[in-house]
Amino acid sequence: MQEQPDQESWQRQHDVHLLRHYSTISAPVEAPFAKLPRYKVRRAAEYINDNVREDLTLAMVAKAVSMSPYHFAHVFKQATGLAPHRYVMERRIEQAKSLLRETDLPITEIANKVGYSNPSHFSVVFHRSTSVTPRQIQRRSMSSVGRPQ
Repeated sequence: MQEQPDQESWQRQHDVHLLRHYSTISAPVEAPFAKLPRYKVRRAAEYINDNVREDLTLAMVAKAVSMSPYHFAHVFKQATGLAPHRYVMERRIEQAKSLLRETDLPITEIANKVGYSNPSHFSVVFHRSTSVTPRQIQRRSMSSVGRPQ
């Protein structure tokens, strides 16, 4: 036997009233992956920047902020919009750009300083990220400061 629409509506309202006023269930719990506190984002970023030369792993960065790797990866992406690996790569490229503009170091040494043991791989990643090669950045910097090429 099917209930009438008015009776269904009344029953639903009654159920909601009972749940709201007499339920012992607490307020909805946040998703298991809540926000990453700012201080942990800052600590993770500092750790990455301080160790950009190292072969950083997700586990290493997560340990620096006392979290499991899986949980850290999820909440870090929520907080920054970037997966930890992508964030590390972008920090390396930014640091490389600075070194290319501000120093006369060879590209192989710059690659090593920012965590790439293979200069060819560094050049490919750099080019994909910036649409220019490390050599082009270095040449522009040299010509803008009047240094010999």
